[in-house]
Amino acid sequence: MEVTNVDHLGLVAGIIDEIGIEQKINRLLRLRIRNLR
Repeated sequence: MEVTNVDHLGLVAGIIDEIGIEQKINRLLRLRIRNLR
């Protein structure tokens, strides 16, 4: 059996949301997909 501590994930998710990493990554991926076409 493997036990994983995930107590910090809420904090990490909050920071990612606050600084907008998700939006930046999504924007870069959309640009990359357009360039591949």
